[in-house]
Amino acid sequence: MNHHVALACLLSASLLGCASEEPIAEIAPCDPATESCTLHHDFGQYVIEAGTEIDGVCMSWTLDNDEEVWVNAVATENDGMFHHSNWFFVPDTSFTQPDGHWNCWEAGFSEVAAAVIGGVLYAQSTQVLGEEQRFLPGAAVRIPPRSRIIAYAHLLNTTAETVSTEMRVDLATIPADEVDVRLLPFRLDYIDLQIPALSQARFGGSCDIAATYETNVGEPFELKLHWMLPHYHALGDYFSLRLAGGDRDGEMVFELDGVYGEPLGHRFDEPFDVAASGAHGLEFTCGYTNHTEVEVGYGIGDQEMCVMLGFAESGMLFDGLIDTSDSLEVDGDGVTHGSGPCRVIGAPK
Repeated sequence: MNHHVALACLLSASLLGCASEEPIAEIAPCDPATESCTLHHDFGQYVIEAGTEIDGVCMSWTLDNDEEVWVNAVATENDGMFHHSNWFFVPDTSFTQPDGHWNCWEAGFSEVAAAVIGGVLYAQSTQVLGEEQRFLPGAAVRIPPRSRIIAYAHLLNTTAETVSTEMRVDLATIPADEVDVRLLPFRLDYIDLQIPALSQARFGGSCDIAATYETNVGEPFELKLHWMLPHYHALGDYFSLRLAGGDRDGEMVFELDGVYGEPLGHRFDEPFDVAASGAHGLEFTCGYTNHTEVEVGYGIGDQEMCVMLGFAESGMLFDGLIDTSDSLEVDGDGVTHGSGPCRVIGAPK
């Protein structure tokens, strides 16, 4: 996997969202360059036939923004059947389709290209109707002037009826003079899943981020976690993130016994300073209960994923990838444990 492809994978799963405890308020039209604003968009109705799974529906919204936009929160609401969606921003000269729904493949869209030429904005938790990703006050993602929002959606209709559905989005923005922290995305992903039939399993590994950071940025390691979202499918029921290295090696940063279909995003009340802890990276684990009579691997449909998308205060966006299991062991309780080496690829902001 080359440098750009690996970084682009930050977007391919996940990877954002949490239950809206603090809904974005209705705000009258204003200038995002000078005021706090709510930018709202409806993508229109999309019809999906009974018993159909569609991967590759793109939804676009051209912002027509002459100035940069700083996004502090994203809130989405849909009428169902949106299994998952990943959200990007790109120059408005790219993927020049009419705003609304279009076929990603026919238009030549790829998440890789969107990540390279633009950036990551948001990702929907699996199979949720509404959620909010809200950063701490003063923290935001920068969208450059003249940008287009594109959401790459995976839809799933398991009912016996043809359904019409819609996705709606609000962007809560703050003016540049109120921005204290520019957030960058990162991703952790375990690809070589081998979940045995009728069993429980956990897969994970440790990623040395500091070494790649110091090589690419040329400065001491910096990583303060602001937001994270685990991503798995119906068999997933556990996620943990721990410190890797240093005197606090193995210390829990975040643990979740999460349920498929619920918002799983997490905002830290205060940025979690990984570098100040003395750690050189992060260790992540995904857990599954496979009730089926077949082994399950990595993918869409009836397969699984193990991904975490985060936003951090850092000098580097990065991708930590485990694509080979070098250890598969079964403990005394019959739980399979898989692990493998983590490759970290990064680029300075």
